[in-house]
Amino acid sequence: MKIEKISEDMLKITLNVSDMTKWNVSKDTLHPGNPNSKEMFWDIIHLASEATGVEFSNCKLTVEAVEKDAETFVIFITKKDVLPQEAAPRRYKYRKTQGDVQDSSSVMVYTFEDFNDICSFAKNNLYFCLLFENNNSLYKHNDMFRLVVTVTPPLKEHIGKFNNAVSEYALQVENSYIYASYLEEHHKPMIEKTALKTLYDKF
Repeated sequence: MKIEKISEDMLKITLNVSDMTKWNVSKDTLHPGNPNSKEMFWDIIHLASEATGVEFSNCKLTVEAVEKDAETFVIFITKKDVLPQEAAPRRYKYRKTQGDVQDSSSVMVYTFEDFNDICSFAKNNLYFCLLFENNNSLYKHNDMFRLVVTVTPPLKEHIGKFNNAVSEYALQVENSYIYASYLEEHHKPMIEKTALKTLYDKF
């Protein structure tokens, strides 16, 4: 793991897959529903703070991770607005604290090359439009359409069938939670929360 101080408000961490084994995390288990992933990200922030002297308390943080290659991730940690002293600090979203209820939801991202493809999927899969209603948003990024699906615990038993159905129309994005976080941070959704049902009804 390599820690670099870009500025007083930004750090860059280069992390290898082999480094992640210290937290019992692999590429396949790197998602927000995994407690080990949450612990790993917070530990990285703590280590980076100690190594550089950059203080991350009492502030908002954004964390962006990019897959550099099959073995390497580059993570950017950026400080945002400092919170008033009287306000409760907002913690980094993957922090694991005693007493926290672990979020067992996961996020899947699917890439459709053409708008007609996602419309066809919605038209031919009303069951999934209704099943995942209020849990999916549509973004456009790099001239492609990205469907972000939040898989809550009650829906997890259906994700296998959903993946089989959507595979005829789209490709699933590896490390979906990283890409979903990027989309949510930097892009406004075309359709928020009800993308599939809206496409079924209107197109």
